Amino acid sequence: MDGLRSVQHLVNQEGWDAAAEGVAVSRTGEVIDLRLDWADVEKKLASANGALEVQGSGADVDEEAVLRDFSLSDLDPTQRAFADRVLKWAKAVVRT
Repeated sequence: MDGLRSVQHLVNQEGWDAAAEGVAVSRTGEVIDLRLDWADVEKKLASANGALEVQGSGADVDEEAVLRDFSLSDLDPTQRAFADRVLKWAKAVVRT
């Protein structure tokens, strides 16, 4: 939690348009809402896998199992570009 407090100044900086970043426009001009209703996400995850519990406690993660079960090489080029960008961002947050 202290790590988040130390980078709090990076969130919603002056001049940022957080509302505009919540949507994207497709090549066809369709506006896509990128914001998620997390209660709905948790409900779908729970129903999709029986007793699956969404962990928010920072529980230990088995990195080897994650890399085995969710290999980056299985992603299509668009998914891979997105995943690479998220990983780059996460590493920058950790360095900060």
